[in-house]
Amino acid sequence: MNFRLAALGAAIALAATALAQWQTTSAAPVQGQTASAALAATVCNRYCDGRDPALATADQVPVSSTLYSRSFKVHVNGTDAMVWGSVENGRSGDEVWLDRSFDGGRGWSGDSRLGDTAIPAGSGSGRTPQFNVDDWSTNGVGALRACGKAGDRPETTCTAWTRSNWNAWDRRTAATTALMMRFDRTTGLFDTTGWWTGANALTAVIDNVKRSNMSSYKYAIASTYDKNINARQGQFRNEYLDDTGWWGLAWVDAYDVTGDSRYLNTARADADYMWSYWDTRCGGGIYWSTAKTTKNAIPNSLFIQLNAALSQRIAGDTTYKSRAVADWNWFQSTGMLNSGNLVNDGVNLSTCKNNGDTLWTYNQGVLMNALVQLNKATGDANALATARRVGDAMTTSSYLSPSGILREPNESDICGGDAASFKGAAIRGLGVLNSATGGAYNGYLQRNADSAYGRDRDSIDSYGSHWAGPFTGTNHSCQHSAVDLFNAAQGQFRNEYLDDTGWWGLAWVAAYDVTGDSRYLNTARADADYMFSYWDTRCGGGVYWRTDKTVKNAIPNSLYIQLNASLSQRIAGDTVYRQRAQAGWSWFQSTGMLNSSNLVNDGINLSTCKNNGDVTWTYHQGVLMNALVQLNKLTGDANALATARKIGDAMTTSTYLSPSGILREPNEPDTCSGDGASFKGAAIRG
Repeated sequence: MNFRLAALGAAIALAATALAQWQTTSAAPVQGQTASAALAATVCNRYCDGRDPALATADQVPVSSTLYSRSFKVHVNGTDAMVWGSVENGRSGDEVWLDRSFDGGRGWSGDSRLGDTAIPAGSGSGRTPQFNVDDWSTNGVGALRACGKAGDRPETTCTAWTRSNWNAWDRRTAATTALMMRFDRTTGLFDTTGWWTGANALTAVIDNVKRSNMSSYKYAIASTYDKNINARQGQFRNEYLDDTGWWGLAWVDAYDVTGDSRYLNTARADADYMWSYWDTRCGGGIYWSTAKTTKNAIPNSLFIQLNAALSQRIAGDTTYKSRAVADWNWFQSTGMLNSGNLVNDGVNLSTCKNNGDTLWTYNQGVLMNALVQLNKATGDANALATARRVGDAMTTSSYLSPSGILREPNESDICGGDAASFKGAAIRGLGVLNSATGGAYNGYLQRNADSAYGRDRDSIDSYGSHWAGPFTGTNHSCQHSAVDLFNAAQGQFRNEYLDDTGWWGLAWVAAYDVTGDSRYLNTARADADYMFSYWDTRCGGGVYWRTDKTVKNAIPNSLYIQLNASLSQRIAGDTVYRQRAQAGWSWFQSTGMLNSSNLVNDGINLSTCKNNGDVTWTYHQGVLMNALVQLNKLTGDANALATARKIGDAMTTSTYLSPSGILREPNEPDTCSGDGASFKGAAIRG
């Protein structure tokens, strides 16, 4: 089945069944906490600890536990990011309390027995006050559990740990939040000591910022940098050249999201340091360590990727580009990329050829990523074709992808040692290649994401080493690998076509309106965030039609305006989606796609950045009308509504689109097939 047609038709059909009108009441501004609660508070965010559960505007029970017929529950108030505990079916004297952890449930010293409450005489239930999940003032990322006991027995029970969906509205953001529970705010690293794995974890967090636009954890960038810039040999260098490469790439990523030149300068220092360990032994290549006893795949793949990435960001560069090209030429000469299009671990320095050692997953993914960057820096089509062959080999290998799920050689049940990070780097590279090839690996990535989510996850969205299951424990290495997976996988009704994603996003807004189920609104947000990740400044702005970034046209941008304006109306206190909608409309007007006859042509010419004069499809008219009505509702912009009226008048009086006063699609076929069959539905809805 054609996915694009199915997506378009299903999304439109779902939206068409929604109520035409919706009403929402915004929460009143927080005026402050009661004196008694403030006195008892240890954490104050929107409200302070100790708030009465009767004031909660939401109540979900994700986890519970039983003991001697008593039921102990955690209640989550997602609106305010607070929870409370309860005991039911109990007796006088039974107790319930909360524990709060800021390290993923490993410790809760100082936050134990919060709100300890005993069931009063004559009652069978009791509940604690509400307590905040996170501590915004100290960047504490929290989780809570309810514990309790029968009044006449010594044993206690506790629920699993849980939290609100604050900063955790989809798989990707929830996994990132669980990763940040393991960020040590004292050291600026993960799990206290993670060095090169910490670089990978930070990269996963930064990539999540790029893809979800969730900026809550950007503080980790400066924290890591400031606390560790002078560690080891300074500038994130040490005796292992691959470690230096991982950090260099993390700082390129940091530069991309912050624009802070100190990060780019450190990445350059790292690349230069690696280059100082290139020599002519075996014809070239970077050593693995400063001991100069090993030349292998991973430091050289990282070196190619880092230098190619730097060259793309340094105007007029030739130095880093030539280094990347030289190392790729050397890499090919060694045979480390074997006849099966998989990368072995290294070079035998006696023969200067492939040593036939282990096919680690990260050697595949990092080379893919390196070759995509080399293609971008040089236009070398062979580099991209080679990356594709490696991607095909890894995803079809019964050794690395048994049953279609990525698995590390000798994969341990314990998330420990270097190898726990390998799959993250592998899947990150495949994700980059997937974007460069227009979604060639969508199915593989989604299969892995679905398997990990369903089989390898605990109650706070921590992930283990086995994406095929079962969950056997976690650490920051396994966790960042899962974040890398969700960053790479699209899911949430996203694919390589941004207009498809927009249709689905609007369908889930409509679903939220008639059900009140927040998961639909969260998915719509994820879809809008995904579309935003394909907005750039080429031709002044705008969202691309596809992830290959070759076309900017009307429909994804009209949908983008409508979706963001719709979301902003439903999210109390929002400014992000509002600003995106306004920026989308400002850019749209600048392109001239809305022509002098008040009809919308198909897109823009990316050479001139102006209207391409292509077909005036009916849905272009209707979706832009709808978008401008939503923008008017949101902002009060009278010009937006007046423009929508002009388009409506033009479409309904056009002899081309409404011959004899009946809407007709350009080149309308007799057969209800192809994308065009859905266009009039979207047009008439608008």
